[in-house]
Amino acid sequence: MLQALLPSLRYLTSRSAPAVAATGLGSASVAYITLSDSDGATAVRRVGLSTRYIVPVLLDWKLHELRVWALSLDADEERQAASRTHTRIAERLRDLALRQGGIYIKGAQHMCAQPIIAGEYVSVLRTLMSYQATQRTDWDLQTFREDTGLRMVDAFQSFDPEPVASASLASVYRATLPDSTPVAVKIQARTVARFLQVDLWTIELYYDLLACLIPGLRLGWLAAETRRHMNEELDFVQERRNSEEAAEQLATEFPRSRVIVPRAFPALSGPRVLTMEWIDGCRIDEVRQRLPHVNVAAVAELVQRVFAAQLFVHGFVHVDPHSANLFVTPTGALAVLDHGIYRRLSDELRVNYARLWLAVLAGNRADIQRCTAALGMPPER
Repeated sequence: MLQALLPSLRYLTSRSAPAVAATGLGSASVAYITLSDSDGATAVRRVGLSTRYIVPVLLDWKLHELRVWALSLDADEERQAASRTHTRIAERLRDLALRQGGIYIKGAQHMCAQPIIAGEYVSVLRTLMSYQATQRTDWDLQTFREDTGLRMVDAFQSFDPEPVASASLASVYRATLPDSTPVAVKIQARTVARFLQVDLWTIELYYDLLACLIPGLRLGWLAAETRRHMNEELDFVQERRNSEEAAEQLATEFPRSRVIVPRAFPALSGPRVLTMEWIDGCRIDEVRQRLPHVNVAAVAELVQRVFAAQLFVHGFVHVDPHSANLFVTPTGALAVLDHGIYRRLSDELRVNYARLWLAVLAGNRADIQRCTAALGMPPER
């Protein structure tokens, strides 16, 4: 029901911001009638909390525009005032994400990764890239048993109840199999899927409203991508299949001593649980500090070769390669983690993209224009 309302909401956004705001007042009641009583009440609170943060954001920007007009600021003063306002807005969006967790954190991470967004949002929201969630271990143990049919004490020789990583969607625990093999157990947060549709609907609504009122925040397309990504990232069965296919393809290009895709253990995995081979190492952006003996230039070249192979050779591409998903081992090998989001590229797209790079390297303007047009990006004339 919520999804069915989105076309109407986007139409209203294109017509008038007050109309969108009025529509938003009904969001809590819509959320309530589509969920159980207890979940509906929680959904109402989540929508209300978002509104408490977003309304001051919109007022702040309108007051900024009023100050610019009333004080007749020159161009430099206006830029400085806009920068201060964007910083305050970014801080409120960051605080909202921290209060709500889950896909709000993901949405903020996606936002700060966009090169077209104002720098204030990038610098403020970037802090959420290392976000550590708090998740109840007893809930994770329950999820593991529901998905695998096994208790932790029966499945593992040992299990550390303290997560080694806890992100917006899942926590990762260290355990050992009965044969003493170390593994990583990734368990999805129970509350994320529970309120996924309500949270996605709220985020899409407010993205549209921000786009309508604040220049530089036209990110409605990002809301659609967030929805698409979230549905994929919450399917751990598909993530396991992606990792197996990627491992098979990369093995034809690189020895496992150079590129590692952690092996999964299907019998100890499920829709919300993924048990994988444990990889010792550190994030790629920590190599200089934690692995000073590793050749950073060689690692950088390896990353380029891995993603060039996925893009140009196989057409099956990992599209979430941020620093937390690329590990470097003490031997300098690259471990590619988190295979929830992949894209398959057609032969035609890959050929045109390859031709574009050749044209760029050759400095051939006419070929660059032809290739960008073929890729669906006609150059400006």
